Amino acid sequence: RAIAKAFRSYGGDVAGLLDLSRQTIVLPTVLDLCGCFGAIASDPSVKLVRVKNKLDPDSVPLTANYRSVVVNFQLTGPEGGGWRHVCEVQLQLQPLYPIRSEFGHRNYVQFRNMSGQ
Repeated sequence: RAIAKAFRSYGGDVAGLLDLSRQTIVLPTVLDLCGCFGAIASDPSVKLVRVKNKLDPDSVPLTANYRSVVVNFQLTGPEGGGWRHVCEVQLQLQPLYPIRSEFGHRNYVQFRNMSGQ
């Protein structure tokens, strides 16, 4: 999948891949999701690279209704040193998670592949 995505979306440049290390956190409420995002964003060892708010109603045409907040970040080490590796955390709302698991992800993958993302 990673190699196909690198060629499909980034002209073969693997440096464009930001989700090789990915995890999902499922949260019960929007308030909890905002709190989790705030904790990640305010952590001094985290450098935000990209945030995709797929809960925004304006994002529906771009996500095939696949709903989450995607946070890509790098971790810094002692004295500002760190890794260039980018990690991804998908923040999901519990009420929407069963939809994602059952149909949403499959539909999103089809949409993404057809749109060349």
